[in-house]
Amino acid sequence: MAEALEPVLKVEKVNKRFGSFNALTDLTFSVEAGHVFGMVGENGSGKSTALRIVVGLEKADSGSISICGLDASEHPTEIYHYIGYVPDSFGLYENLLVQEYMTFFAEASGLEGYLARRRISHALEMVGLSGREGLYVDYLSSSMKQRLCIARAMLNYPRLLILDDPMKGIDLKNRFELRDVIRELSAQGTTILISSHMITELTEFCTDLGIMAGGTMKEQGSMEHFLKQSRLNRPLKIRVSGMADQAVAVLDRLEPVHAVTVDRNQLRVIADNTTEAETKILSELVREGIPVVSFLREDENFEAFIKRKTGGDV
Repeated sequence: MAEALEPVLKVEKVNKRFGSFNALTDLTFSVEAGHVFGMVGENGSGKSTALRIVVGLEKADSGSISICGLDASEHPTEIYHYIGYVPDSFGLYENLLVQEYMTFFAEASGLEGYLARRRISHALEMVGLSGREGLYVDYLSSSMKQRLCIARAMLNYPRLLILDDPMKGIDLKNRFELRDVIRELSAQGTTILISSHMITELTEFCTDLGIMAGGTMKEQGSMEHFLKQSRLNRPLKIRVSGMADQAVAVLDRLEPVHAVTVDRNQLRVIADNTTEAETKILSELVREGIPVVSFLREDENFEAFIKRKTGGDV
């Protein structure tokens, strides 16, 4: 039996206070190798604080963080070889060309000469900025600046790329471009941890999702799990061809059913969020001779479902 791989990132019971404010409380989650982990939560839920602690820009009051099997507190220098970080703001870099910007960060990472030039060329190619080396950074679009920041973070070929709300302030077309960059990096084997307000976009490239609320990880799981859960949490809409009162009587005696409202031949049913419950409800209606015309879940987009879970705006 193959031995399970160590998660690239493991965060355990991390706490952080700013004065009297509890920013993080027993924050615990992990990111598996090769996965794209999306972190969502309302403003003030602790997402940015968590990411800043992971990369070492803030110090946790307690708890532990390991990156690629190394304890971050015991090996603060070594872990920088494994991570790349893109903050939620680009910063000011006046009168710098793209090539100068990348060279500066390459040298800061200990890269020189041919190796630096090769890494810079490769990083710019990965994010679609080849040929833009002679442009001034100040004149780049918001999307190009974000992609340049990702290129800079990729100079050391990190095992873990951390993106703090990279789609903030970017229009739809440029979000698509950035999404494609993230997909490509993931396809090349980079493990990615990303926080974002753009929940719909996350469903298109994330393998896992973590929901933060009140400074803790309220729930984490595969994207497939959350998509299935969002579908099953919606009320059932059952349309019958007559016998609506009899249908209500059947539904009222079923254990998975919690509430039923009826409008003529349309029934709205609050029931357990499992496929087993759906099967039982439909089979009982059919067994009792109720003429079921349609049987489906109400529409609700995934973003609305996640906002209900976080308890506010994301």
